Amino acid sequence: MNKTKRVGVIDNLADIRTFKELEAFEPVTKRYSAAVGGNTGNLAFVMGTKMSLGNRYAVTFWHENPERIRQHFDHLVICCANQIGKHADLRGWGNRLELFGLPVTLVGLGAQTTNYETEIEVPEGTRHFLDVVGKLNDSPGSNIGVRGEYTRGVLADIGYDSFVTGCPSLFISPDTALGESIAAAEVSEDDAKIAVAAGNPYHPQTRALEANLIDIVSSTHGAYVIQHPDIMISLATGQFTEEDEAKLPNLLEAYGGRFKTTEDLVRWFGRHAYAFYDGFAWIDFLRHYDAAIGPRYHGVAFAVQARRPGMVVHIDNRTRELSTTTGIKSMAAADFKNVSVNEALKMVKWSYEEGLAFDENRRMRADNLAKFLIDNNLAASDRLLSLA
Repeated sequence: MNKTKRVGVIDNLADIRTFKELEAFEPVTKRYSAAVGGNTGNLAFVMGTKMSLGNRYAVTFWHENPERIRQHFDHLVICCANQIGKHADLRGWGNRLELFGLPVTLVGLGAQTTNYETEIEVPEGTRHFLDVVGKLNDSPGSNIGVRGEYTRGVLADIGYDSFVTGCPSLFISPDTALGESIAAAEVSEDDAKIAVAAGNPYHPQTRALEANLIDIVSSTHGAYVIQHPDIMISLATGQFTEEDEAKLPNLLEAYGGRFKTTEDLVRWFGRHAYAFYDGFAWIDFLRHYDAAIGPRYHGVAFAVQARRPGMVVHIDNRTRELSTTTGIKSMAAADFKNVSVNEALKMVKWSYEEGLAFDENRRMRADNLAKFLIDNNLAASDRLLSLA
């Protein structure tokens, strides 16, 4: 295990430190969104990746001067997301890695389709990126860590070897019996407060689900935690532009009659909606709630790290894969759309057996990620090793 390597971490957060320190008061939504990489859920896997590394590291950027990169670092670690699919062309990343010329390791790469399609289109630019990553491999095995078996299979079908690491957000809490702790948590059917990991009501296939989740928040004095899109972040922060105002009628329609007027919608969001640009603050916030439900995997994953029962309502291959690999409780959106509030409160609870199974899986995943990092001539953190 090489702890002496100087590691450069490339995440997809756009100078978030400056945003936190100088721009977060009454923030401009576009800057807010850019700071968190377009989706606040990115905070979770970036945090998990950094906490799993045992090397001294510094954050660097794709636009950095290649000579400066080589001067300051020996190895690059890329915090990846669901970037395999026709929605993303990574040629630019591949070109930059060629210029940097350093060993590279990918952590948490995932494939994404619109729903649950088995066929997935991978652009030529992304294949170029994967070719470059392979050439810069400093490992006897693969240097591509992926979220689950689905992504591993997608890459294998087009000729690339990878290793299932799961999502590093699974390893934020130091609790070695996290599942048992969650199973012991009480979720009262009388006064439970539920945090909903809000999805996207603009997606026709999940509109009914989102309306149902609104009811759960209203009935439990809960929280509606936003990750994306920008208009919903604007509603959560209360920072509107004329452009945002123009989008409200369409958003009102997307919620399928849950709000009578745009004024009702804005008022409800003002009381129940939240967005976070800091992962630790997000986790602390979720400790004030009894459980979390929703289609945003990382919003539920943060609740789990806060020792709260969580259930992902998966809407596509991406969210199903993450839930399956990490062992977080889940069910399909199609099976949840007519669930009552009381039924949801029963479903989100974890049994003792579910808690034990989660812990066993988490130990195995921690061990796998540690081995992957070590095989890539990197160091695993003491925190990660303690969970293995």
